[in-house]
This record gives sequence, C-alpha cells and structure tokens, in this order.
Amino acid sequence: MAQPFYSIIIPAKNEAKRLPITLIDVDRHLSKQDKKYEIIVALSPSEDNLHEILQRFERLIPNLKVIYLDTDLRKGGATLEAIKKATGEYLIFMEADNAVSITELSKAVPYIGPSASKKAKYHEISELVIGSRYHSGSHHNPPEPISKKIFGRLFRLITRLCIVNRTDPNPKFFIIAKEVLSKITPRLKTTGWLLPLEIIANAKKMKIAPVEFPVFYSNDKTRRSEKSILKLKLEWWKIFFSKFFNREQTQKGARRQ
Repeated sequence: MAQPFYSIIIPAKNEAKRLPITLIDVDRHLSKQDKKYEIIVALSPSEDNLHEILQRFERLIPNLKVIYLDTDLRKGGATLEAIKKATGEYLIFMEADNAVSITELSKAVPYIGPSASKKAKYHEISELVIGSRYHSGSHHNPPEPISKKIFGRLFRLITRLCIVNRTDPNPKFFIIAKEVLSKITPRLKTTGWLLPLEIIANAKKMKIAPVEFPVFYSNDKTRRSEKSILKLKLEWWKIFFSKFFNREQTQKGARRQ
C-alpha cells in the first residue's frame, strides 16, 4: 500500500456512543477525496463496550488501525502512541466526540503544502495548520456555559502572554507535517489534555509559523473534575517552565561557542 497522505489521530476512552459516528463520518468524507488516508485510534481501557465495537469496525473500515492500550496513558499519552504508528505525510488530530468535524479539513487544504493544493500563495503554506474555535468566523453550538467561557478566556489570555500567541492555543483540531512532528515528539513532556499546546509551543521554537482558520465547534457539556483541572494546571506549568529552561540552555550553548 502506498504511503497515505493523511493520518487521522484519535485518542479514545469510554466513547462507545460517540466514536462510531465519528469514524463513519471521517471515513465517508475522506473516501471522497483524492488523497490516501489512514485512521488511527488509540484506545485506553474503557468501562463501556468500545473495545468490542472497534473490533467490528476494523473489519468494516479497511483504513482503520486500532491500538489497544493495556493501561490508561491519558489523552496525551494515547495520542503519542498513535503518532508512533502514523505513516501519513500529514497528521490530523481530532476528538473522538467529533467536536470539530473532519469536514473542516476543506478549509485547511489550501495551506498544507504545494502537493496538497495549488490554491495557496507561497507565503501562506505552512507545516502546521490550526482549526481555531476562537478565530474570527468560528461558531459554537451549543454556546459554551458562562463559567466555562470565563475560565477559557482566562486560560487563553495567560497562555498567549506566557507561552504561545494563538487564538486557540490548545486546539481540538489541527494538522502538522510528520517530518516536523518527528523532531518535536522527543521534546514532549506532557501526557494529558495540553499535548496540543506543547506541540504548538515547540513548533514555535522551530520558527514554524502556523496558519489558523475558523471552525464550527460542537461544544462538549461535560464538566471536568477538580482532579482533572489540577492535572491541567500542573501540565500548563510544566510547559511554561520547559519554554524558559530550554531558552536558557540554548543561550548557554551559544555563549560557550
């Protein structure tokens, strides 16, 4: 089989009700495109029957690969396992609940390299393209609850000031060239929800200028537990300190030379 152009990366856990619809949507949409693709699901041990469902789906969707993890590596850890198996030229990261649909890919196609499209001007082509929930022109349905909206705005403001200046610094949908990601993954330190943020922060260190485009976002109404919020804060600080520690190391190396 020829190398796929796209590798769709989806970490999953306890998503028996939502992931099957997502997989059908992804396969149906990409099968109409002229690019080869693979769908990689990294399945953490689940309390529902998602394991059995995916075993059936592997027979129904030829391009589907499922990684059955023995332990819960959290969202970021599961994503990293999927990255190891990806063979596509570009990796597309999305959610099991289809919060940002694969149909949004059409907005990104003009920016992900001359081999993908000839519509983009040279200066617009990027190895990192971010589907932003907060870019001008994006839509949320249903609207975010007030408490989540306030927390989200505060998180984005602090993150943009301290780590990376993007309208959606921890996106639910983004695309990155495998060649670039292979240089980033050895540097990653987080294994939770903020893995996208750390990937984007490392891309910035590599002087890669991302392109952002607005997406339609189907807001998840589930609430995070206090424990998960604490882990989120700890990961944020880990990324923050990593940014400045690496900067200091680079400056010391430059002075030695």
